[in-house]
Amino acid sequence: TSPPWRPKSFNIDEIEEEISQMEGMSEELGGMAGLPRQTAAGKPTGQGGDAYTKLVSMRNELDEMIKKFHKKVHEFKNDLKDLNEHVNEYIFKTNEILAEQYVTDLSLQIETIIRKNCPMSEWHELRKIIKQWMYAINWIENGVGTDISFFQKLQEAIGYWHDAQVIKETLFQKKIFLSQDVELQKSFSIATEKLNQSLKYRERQIQELLSRKEIAA
Repeated sequence: TSPPWRPKSFNIDEIEEEISQMEGMSEELGGMAGLPRQTAAGKPTGQGGDAYTKLVSMRNELDEMIKKFHKKVHEFKNDLKDLNEHVNEYIFKTNEILAEQYVTDLSLQIETIIRKNCPMSEWHELRKIIKQWMYAINWIENGVGTDISFFQKLQEAIGYWHDAQVIKETLFQKKIFLSQDVELQKSFSIATEKLNQSLKYRERQIQELLSRKEIAA
């Protein structure tokens, strides 16, 4: 029989809020320390060689991706709504006991990882499990109203930390630091320092949260 409760639907406002937070990361890192953009005439600002041109291209591609995404937000909302209605049919057919067992299993995984003084190498995996658990608790009757504030803060902090790691790795893969352009090297050095500061801040924040060892019941 179908359970008397209804699983939580996709919250588009929450999705948009997460997107806004992702976009805000550029500001947190100081706009990548004034790294160049393309001018209206299609020419990169400043001086530089191949590395400089690649950096400009990377930034402009990202800007264009964000613009295209925003143009399709309404379409995405409709797709999510249709998907939500389709998925709900299967959720209602799922045995409640199986859902409860799944939530319990995820909760135990989170507890095990946190209580063993989770190393940095496992933070990203921990975040994925936390997000799975946060979604899954809406599938069970006694999960409605569960306080997830601690885990929300933890997974967000890990997400920002991971984003900064990816940005730093991408910059070094492009070998911009090998450019002969003095101004580009200066911008790269400042951006790298800001990234390192952001990483250290996020690492301290995550370690402080993990030290609480607050586990869901």
